[in-house]
Amino acid sequence: MIPLLAVVHVRNGHGPMLRLWLPLILVWLLIAPLVILALPIAIFIALVLAINPFPLLGGLWSLLSAARGTCVDVKSPDASVLVRIV
Repeated sequence: MIPLLAVVHVRNGHGPMLRLWLPLILVWLLIAPLVILALPIAIFIALVLAINPFPLLGGLWSLLSAARGTCVDVKSPDASVLVRIV
């Protein structure tokens, strides 16, 4: 299943920590029309290059599904940002 929530923690060196809960379902809904428009083009290109498009699509779905549990932590002397995909 694709991830549906991202949690962002922003901590300023001297200020309070800011925690944001971002619903990724909104991102998926915005991207869906673009994917639907690009899918026939990608399948056509795969067929022209003699590549089976179905394992490619399965691999992309697996990549999106594997994004769950990803943590990105960026620290600097002034601030730190932590992004977790739940």
